[in-house]
Amino acid sequence: MEFPDYKVFDNIELSDKVIVSDPCYERGTWCAGELNILPGTYTPISRYVDQGEWGVRVKSIEVQHVDWVDSIGWEVTKLDVGVDSGQAGIFDNSIYPYGDNVGETDFYRIVCDLTSDSKIESHTLSKHFREQDLFINESMTELAVAAGDEEKLKYLKVQREHIEKQLQEWEPKFDPHANTVKGKGFVSLSGDGDGSYRCYVRKNSDGDIVGVKIDYYSDIDPDEEE
Repeated sequence: MEFPDYKVFDNIELSDKVIVSDPCYERGTWCAGELNILPGTYTPISRYVDQGEWGVRVKSIEVQHVDWVDSIGWEVTKLDVGVDSGQAGIFDNSIYPYGDNVGETDFYRIVCDLTSDSKIESHTLSKHFREQDLFINESMTELAVAAGDEEKLKYLKVQREHIEKQLQEWEPKFDPHANTVKGKGFVSLSGDGDGSYRCYVRKNSDGDIVGVKIDYYSDIDPDEEE
C-alpha cells in the first residue's frame, strides 16, 4: 500500500492570535507559544514520513492563509514546541482555555478524542508490536516448559495462536493522525512521540505571518539553545 505524502483538510478560521502547543499545557507555559498572525481563512495540511516497521508518522503540520499560498520560504521561530501528551497543534486564541489544569478541561478531552483513535490504531495494528508480542510469548513458553507449568502453556498457546492470526491478517492502513478542532484549530500526533520541536512561520510582503508550521522531525537540540 502506498501512503500519501500529505493530506489537505477542510479550511479553518483563525483570528489574529494562535496558540502553538501541546494541548495539555496552560497558557504562558514556556513551551506553549503564542503568535500574532494575519486573521482569515487557513488551509490545514499534514505531511508524512514512512518509518518502516514503526509505520507512517506525521512529519509536520501547517496552516496557510488562503490568500497568501504563494508566499515563499519558512523561517524558524524561537518557539520551543514541547510535547508531553504525544500531540501538538495550532489553535485559535478563542478556543484555547485560560487558567490552570488545562488537561482536565473539555477542550483537552475533545482534542484527545480527535487523536485517540489514531493512537490505538497505531499500536494495535502495527506489525512491529505484534512481532514483539510473539517474541515475548515464545520466551515465556520456554520458561513454562522448563517449569512444567501446563496451565500456563495452555494459556500461552491460545495467546500465540491469536497473535499469529493477527499477523496473518495484518495489512498496512493509512490514518492521517491529524484533525481540525472546532473549525478553529489543527492538531496531530507528534511524529515519534514526546519531545521538543521547531515552529516555523511564513510571512507575506507586508511582514504579516500567513503560515505556521510544526516540524516533528526537526528536533531542538538543547545544546543549540542560547
